[in-house]
Amino acid sequence: MARSMAGLDSRENRHGNHNFMDKTSAIAGTSVRLLQAFAAAAKHGSFARAARELGLSASAVTKSVQRLEQQVKLRLFQRTTRRVTLTQEGEAYYARCRRVLDELVELALLAARTAAASTGVLHLEVPLAYG
Repeated sequence: MARSMAGLDSRENRHGNHNFMDKTSAIAGTSVRLLQAFAAAAKHGSFARAARELGLSASAVTKSVQRLEQQVKLRLFQRTTRRVTLTQEGEAYYARCRRVLDELVELALLAARTAAASTGVLHLEVPLAYG
């Protein structure tokens, strides 16, 4: 496909800002579900096994990975009739994808802990003349 991970890195470095995202960015609009499907397929080397893990059909996982490949304009997998293997770009993308998904899990745990710490009964004492 047209872009490589090195190309994405050089665009970030050229602008001196790792948070820079232009309108044609490879990640803009990518859903977490697409990343989860890709990560599961990469982990298992199989769309069918990824589908079982995610509780989806193999077709849904395949389509999600294809949609992700179209969005990022990279070929992430080398496909055969029996298995899928990551391309060089796919390996680099998977390493970063795993970090992103792990961070999202940590973020959800942090939010849950914060919400749990903020619950309870609040007792207020106010003068009778107030209400």
